[in-house]
Amino acid sequence: MHKIEKLTATKFQHGSELLLNVAIKLDNGLLVQGDIPVYSSNPEEAITKALGIINDIIAQIFDGINPLHQKELDKMLTELTTVHNQDALAINISLGISLVLLKAAAALHNKPVQKYLEAIYSLEQRSSQQAV
Repeated sequence: MHKIEKLTATKFQHGSELLLNVAIKLDNGLLVQGDIPVYSSNPEEAITKALGIINDIIAQIFDGINPLHQKELDKMLTELTTVHNQDALAINISLGISLVLLKAAAALHNKPVQKYLEAIYSLEQRSSQQAV
Protein backbone atom coordinates (compact mmCIF):
# COMPACT_ATOMS: atom_id res chain seq x y z
CA MET A 1 0.00 0.00 0.00
CA HIS A 2 1.35 3.40 -0.96
CA LYS A 3 1.17 6.43 1.28
CA ILE A 4 1.55 10.17 0.90
CA GLU A 5 4.89 11.12 2.38
CA LYS A 6 4.69 14.84 1.69
CA LEU A 7 2.13 17.28 0.28
CA THR A 8 3.32 20.79 -0.50
CA ALA A 9 2.12 23.87 -2.32
CA THR A 10 4.18 26.69 -3.75
CA LYS A 11 3.57 29.83 -5.75
CA PHE A 12 4.64 29.67 -9.38
CA GLN A 13 4.81 32.58 -11.82
CA HIS A 14 4.20 31.78 -15.48
CA GLY A 15 4.48 34.98 -17.46
CA SER A 16 2.01 37.36 -15.86
CA GLU A 17 -0.09 34.55 -14.39
CA LEU A 18 0.25 33.34 -10.80
CA LEU A 19 -0.20 29.60 -10.41
CA LEU A 20 -0.66 27.34 -7.43
CA ASN A 21 1.77 24.42 -7.73
CA VAL A 22 0.79 21.37 -5.70
CA ALA A 23 3.20 18.46 -5.31
CA ILE A 24 2.77 15.06 -3.69
CA LYS A 25 5.64 12.75 -2.86
CA LEU A 26 4.76 9.14 -2.13
CA ASP A 27 6.65 6.74 0.11
CA ASN A 28 7.94 4.90 -2.99
CA GLY A 29 9.65 8.10 -4.21
CA LEU A 30 7.08 9.03 -6.88
CA LEU A 31 6.74 12.81 -7.14
CA VAL A 32 3.73 14.28 -8.94
CA GLN A 33 2.97 17.96 -9.50
CA GLY A 34 0.19 20.04 -10.95
CA ASP A 35 -0.29 23.76 -11.58
CA ILE A 36 -3.65 25.48 -11.15
CA PRO A 37 -4.31 29.12 -12.04
CA VAL A 38 -5.76 31.24 -9.25
CA TYR A 39 -8.36 33.75 -10.36
CA SER A 40 -9.02 36.52 -7.90
CA SER A 41 -9.18 40.28 -7.72
CA ASN A 42 -6.06 39.97 -5.55
CA PRO A 43 -4.19 36.84 -6.77
CA GLU A 44 -1.17 37.39 -4.51
CA GLU A 45 -3.39 37.40 -1.41
CA ALA A 46 -5.36 34.38 -2.66
CA ILE A 47 -2.17 32.39 -3.33
CA THR A 48 -0.79 33.25 0.11
CA LYS A 49 -4.03 32.10 1.74
CA ALA A 50 -4.07 28.89 -0.35
CA LEU A 51 -0.45 28.12 0.59
CA GLY A 52 -1.30 28.46 4.26
CA ILE A 53 -4.35 26.21 4.03
CA ILE A 54 -2.52 23.52 2.06
CA ASN A 55 0.89 23.57 3.77
CA ASP A 56 -0.28 24.19 7.35
CA ILE A 57 -3.55 22.24 7.50
CA ILE A 58 -4.26 19.84 4.65
CA ALA A 59 -0.68 18.53 4.35
CA GLN A 60 -0.76 17.32 7.95
CA ILE A 61 -4.13 15.62 7.50
CA PHE A 62 -3.07 13.86 4.28
CA ASP A 63 0.28 12.67 5.65
CA GLY A 64 0.34 8.87 5.47
CA ILE A 65 -2.93 8.55 3.54
CA ASN A 66 -3.24 6.14 0.62
CA PRO A 67 -3.60 8.23 -2.58
CA LEU A 68 -5.65 5.53 -4.29
CA HIS A 69 -8.86 6.47 -2.48
CA GLN A 70 -9.71 9.28 -4.92
CA LYS A 71 -13.44 9.60 -4.23
CA GLU A 72 -13.03 9.67 -0.46
CA LEU A 73 -10.11 12.10 -0.64
CA ASP A 74 -12.02 14.42 -2.98
CA LYS A 75 -14.94 14.46 -0.53
CA MET A 76 -12.55 15.15 2.36
CA LEU A 77 -10.91 17.98 0.38
CA THR A 78 -14.24 19.60 -0.34
CA GLU A 79 -15.15 19.52 3.35
CA LEU A 80 -11.75 20.81 4.50
CA THR A 81 -11.50 23.67 2.03
CA THR A 82 -15.10 24.78 2.59
CA VAL A 83 -14.48 24.98 6.33
CA HIS A 84 -11.40 27.15 5.86
CA ASN A 85 -12.60 29.29 2.98
CA GLN A 86 -16.00 30.21 1.60
CA ASP A 87 -15.06 31.51 -1.86
CA ALA A 88 -13.62 30.33 -5.16
CA LEU A 89 -10.23 29.74 -3.55
CA ALA A 90 -11.62 26.54 -2.01
CA ILE A 91 -12.25 25.25 -5.51
CA ASN A 92 -8.68 26.01 -6.57
CA ILE A 93 -7.25 24.25 -3.53
CA SER A 94 -9.44 21.18 -3.98
CA LEU A 95 -8.77 21.04 -7.70
CA GLY A 96 -5.00 21.36 -7.29
CA ILE A 97 -4.75 18.60 -4.70
CA SER A 98 -7.26 16.35 -6.46
CA LEU A 99 -5.31 16.70 -9.71
CA VAL A 100 -2.03 15.53 -8.20
CA LEU A 101 -3.78 12.71 -6.31
CA LEU A 102 -5.30 11.59 -9.59
CA LYS A 103 -1.97 11.77 -11.40
CA ALA A 104 -0.25 9.80 -8.63
CA ALA A 105 -2.93 7.10 -8.56
CA ALA A 106 -2.90 6.78 -12.36
CA ALA A 107 0.89 6.41 -12.32
CA LEU A 108 0.67 3.74 -9.62
CA HIS A 109 -1.81 1.83 -11.80
CA ASN A 110 0.35 2.44 -14.88
CA LYS A 111 -2.58 4.04 -16.73
CA PRO A 112 -3.06 7.37 -18.46
CA VAL A 113 -4.95 9.81 -16.23
CA GLN A 114 -8.05 9.76 -18.43
CA LYS A 115 -8.31 5.95 -18.38
CA TYR A 116 -7.81 5.83 -14.62
CA LEU A 117 -10.45 8.52 -14.08
CA GLU A 118 -12.89 6.65 -16.31
CA ALA A 119 -12.27 3.48 -14.32
CA ILE A 120 -12.77 4.94 -10.84
CA TYR A 121 -15.86 6.92 -11.76
CA SER A 122 -17.20 4.32 -14.23
CA LEU A 123 -17.49 6.98 -16.93
CA GLU A 124 -17.33 4.55 -19.84
CA GLN A 125 -20.09 2.42 -18.34
CA ARG A 126 -22.37 5.43 -17.81
CA SER A 127 -21.76 6.69 -21.35
CA SER A 128 -22.59 3.34 -22.92
CA GLN A 129 -25.73 2.99 -20.78
CA GLN A 130 -26.94 6.45 -21.82
CA ALA A 131 -26.33 5.65 -25.49
CA VAL A 132 -28.63 2.61 -25.36
